[in-house]
Amino acid sequence: MSFALLIIGGLLFLGGIGYLIYSFVRFNKDPLTDAFTKNDWIVYAICLVSIGLGFAGLLASIFEFNPAWKEITEFEKGALAGRPVSYVGNYLKAIICGFFSAASFAMLWSAFSVTFYKRKLADFEKKFFKWAMYGAIAPAVILFFLWSDAFGAYISYPLPAGIYIGEGVGLFNAFDKWSITGLKVAFYAIFILTGAGIAYVTTDHFIYKKFKKHDLFTSTLIVGFLSGIIGARIWYVIGNWTREFAGQPFYRVFQIWEGGLTVLGGAFLGIIAGALWFHHDHKEIDWRSALDIAVPTILIAQAVGRLGNFTNVEVYGQAVQVEGIWNILPSYVLQQMNLINGGGALPDGMIHVPLFLVEALLNLAGYFILAFVVPALLKKKLAPGDLIAGYFLWYGLVRIILEPMRDANFNMGSDNSWSICNSLMYIIAGLGIIASTHLYEAIKNKKDKGLTPLWSSLVLVPTLLFPLLQSISLTTAKDGSGTSTPLTGFEVMGSTPIFVVAYVLLALALICFVLQFVLSKKEISGKTLMYLSIGGISLSLISAVIMIFGQNAIEAGEKYVNFSYGFFLMVAFALIAASLSLMPFFAKTHFDKVKKEEALETLAE
Repeated sequence: MSFALLIIGGLLFLGGIGYLIYSFVRFNKDPLTDAFTKNDWIVYAICLVSIGLGFAGLLASIFEFNPAWKEITEFEKGALAGRPVSYVGNYLKAIICGFFSAASFAMLWSAFSVTFYKRKLADFEKKFFKWAMYGAIAPAVILFFLWSDAFGAYISYPLPAGIYIGEGVGLFNAFDKWSITGLKVAFYAIFILTGAGIAYVTTDHFIYKKFKKHDLFTSTLIVGFLSGIIGARIWYVIGNWTREFAGQPFYRVFQIWEGGLTVLGGAFLGIIAGALWFHHDHKEIDWRSALDIAVPTILIAQAVGRLGNFTNVEVYGQAVQVEGIWNILPSYVLQQMNLINGGGALPDGMIHVPLFLVEALLNLAGYFILAFVVPALLKKKLAPGDLIAGYFLWYGLVRIILEPMRDANFNMGSDNSWSICNSLMYIIAGLGIIASTHLYEAIKNKKDKGLTPLWSSLVLVPTLLFPLLQSISLTTAKDGSGTSTPLTGFEVMGSTPIFVVAYVLLALALICFVLQFVLSKKEISGKTLMYLSIGGISLSLISAVIMIFGQNAIEAGEKYVNFSYGFFLMVAFALIAASLSLMPFFAKTHFDKVKKEEALETLAE
């Protein structure tokens, strides 16, 4: 019975997939055909049913090969310890949900291929495959979790984290990966590469729809991906220097295979490098509009990549009881989240909050909001570059919400200050990019009179209140693990004059920008306005530099300084105010260059 199910199921599954791929590749490449015939629809339905039946048969064969599973009537340990297990119920759930899940994934792929790669399509097929693609996503995912949940009581934990090739070929898990020798391929790497691939295909499709060209982002993907890996490592090393690298041989900084990447740093450097490369490589294309399409897809890549944290048993949240909403999660997720990174497990009935899953779902939601909802609602108000900013805003908000929920073992910096500050940086960067894009458009359309100093003033006003936050911590241990004494910025200023100087300079910068705004409404010479602008920019930059390096001047005695939120925000907002005021100078240079090039082209003609 088991072998019959395996063979028949395999033939139906592989045969269905093979013929589905063959027929749709042929249809997509045929320039003379834009619609399905009646025969095509029948073949399509047969392929979907064949794939569903074949996959259900394969799942049934697994149960038939393991008759001992009938003896398991409850979970012995872990998050679900003592809960009943129904062999018949799991068997039926596997084959029924497996059938519809496989058919849904097949429909999703086929609809995706037609929607993305068929250049000419009849109206009915266009609507059908578009709705089939989006409509199949939720059933495919939900049904996947349902059929896979049927095996949760019969598998061992931790789940496999990768494949090794050494003395034989096999799977390794998160606990024994360091004792395995030979070539190791971690599922984490596979998830990251898969996510990058999905993001690239999605970008390529929408870039083609806008610019009528494929493969515009191929080299940019390579540059951005490699830069992202470098940025992720640099950010991790800086954030965890005192915890992991101080006093260690410097070569440890480069041992990336031992783990230690942070998404915040990787995405930041990857986007900057990718943007510069794309602008250099495709000067004929509006790079901001192109990146508005590409950058939000990073959220898809990050969502898929987070699954690697699940298999690695890492980056999870605080320990909680398995109750309420957590009961809807598949049993294998709950059992895996009962484990502790490095070995051991929580008491029965408890799990770590699965932050990997929460962030993955929020990232996917963020992509669809940025790619479809925001353009639909704000189409006339968006400027090129706003969706780039939207990525920074969304991911910064997601991380700043989730960071406090993390298990302390995965904190970066003292008291997780490094990750919090990076999340704030993302939010501030997003706001700064939005301000810059709209200011650029105002300058371009000559509607910026008084706008630049007004925005710089509005940015600096809240900075004078940020020292009210507890922005400095004095701790008794260098890694931040000791007793902490939180202080507000104003309390620090009382004993550290250098911060008073920085604060006064920032207040003077605000005065310069306010005066520039007020006088721009009157008949005042351009030189006076320019001097006020230069004064505000200079004072903002000097203040930011003093605040960055001034933490070393704090008299902490036997304690160590943790430089954090309030002063970090002051530095960030001071830099944004200066950058906004510099925008007219750069924009004018850019527009003058464009006019000169256009004049030369006219003369050449």
